[in-house]
Amino acid sequence: MPFLAVGVEHKTAPLEARERLALDADGVTLANSTLAADPLIDEVAILSTCNRTELYLFVETLEEAAEVARSFLTRVDPLLREYVQTWREMDAVEHLFRVASGLESQIPGESQIVSQVSGALELAQTAGTVGPNLHSLFRSSVSCARQARAGTALGRINASVGSEAVHLAESALGSLQDRAVLVVGAGEVSRLIGEELRARHIGRLYVANRTASVAVELAAELGGSPAVLTDIARLAPMVDVIFTATSSGEYVLTPEDLPVRSTRSKQPLYIFDLAIPRDVDPSVGDLPGIILHDLDDLMPATVGETWNEDVRAIESVIAGEVQEFTAWYHTRRVAPVIASLRSHVEAVQRQELKRIAPQINDLTERERAAVESMGQRLVDKMFQHLVLRLRLAAQTDPALVDAAEFFFLHGEGGLFDHAAAESESTAEIPR
Repeated sequence: MPFLAVGVEHKTAPLEARERLALDADGVTLANSTLAADPLIDEVAILSTCNRTELYLFVETLEEAAEVARSFLTRVDPLLREYVQTWREMDAVEHLFRVASGLESQIPGESQIVSQVSGALELAQTAGTVGPNLHSLFRSSVSCARQARAGTALGRINASVGSEAVHLAESALGSLQDRAVLVVGAGEVSRLIGEELRARHIGRLYVANRTASVAVELAAELGGSPAVLTDIARLAPMVDVIFTATSSGEYVLTPEDLPVRSTRSKQPLYIFDLAIPRDVDPSVGDLPGIILHDLDDLMPATVGETWNEDVRAIESVIAGEVQEFTAWYHTRRVAPVIASLRSHVEAVQRQELKRIAPQINDLTERERAAVESMGQRLVDKMFQHLVLRLRLAAQTDPALVDAAEFFFLHGEGGLFDHAAAESESTAEIPR
């Protein structure tokens, strides 16, 4: 199976490495097109989230294509290569199924990843870089994830980096009720944070965004007050917590935006930077009275040994779905063999009818039709058995498909050479 996944994820790559390899939607589209232009790569779709940036490929040769992908990822800095992982063939397929199901997320069971996998497929389709193989892989992974999560409590807890950040802030402050909070950004993560905060009856919510109209819209939805990014320095002394989750690609919060909190020395300001690349200059964490958390500080508060049974249930569904996808792929691979086999059988049938045509000239139309019908039925019965055997071979032993391709499709003077030639020159059977 020439499927390949190459990339970095939170388990083995620190935030400093992940943020350098992170891609926004435009970057994903450009990268898809660039990689698809390589002759070693037939199909490509890229998944880039706060946890990972991974290239999913359908390729000509695994190792050569893997090197192309690794070189592409680390073009910004070859030293990042030590963090790049590679999943081949069945491992690549299973990895995407586990990613889509939330088992490989920093917050196990997170709900956003399913839509992110779907979004990765949509971007690749827009760029025209996926064919039937990756399209089916991504669609199958999303279907598997929804099926696996639906039957478990883990799939219903709606965990996300946003919800975990709110839990962590709540633990640090004891309660968020009547607290003042600033949310910077207006994307999906910011929306989820706002909904979590609203459920906790906070005292005051500010929503800041680069575009004022977007801030106004989200603030109205969440019952907060809108602001723009230049208001951050003014609002910082007035709030207890700041959550940032923009896609700016540059710092929106620096030490200069945070005056010394001399008037609130008993209560530090908690800042949660949930963006990748980061929104907050790391040196902000060195300021007195500031406690800065980034993505790598988040630990799931709601997922632990309690969910082991659910994890095993999800893994069981994944195992079955991976097996089903593998069977589909190998069965699809044998389709050209089946088509050529049909071509051969039909060619032989036509040749035999032509050969005996002089011998059945004296038969009536009905008798000739009966002879031809009997021959067709014999062919159909034999062909049906062969097709069933080939499909079974494809699903149980891929090596048998290789053998079938060798005997039926390849080599000079192959089994179907005469069938192809005959099909081009066959005249109408004499009556």
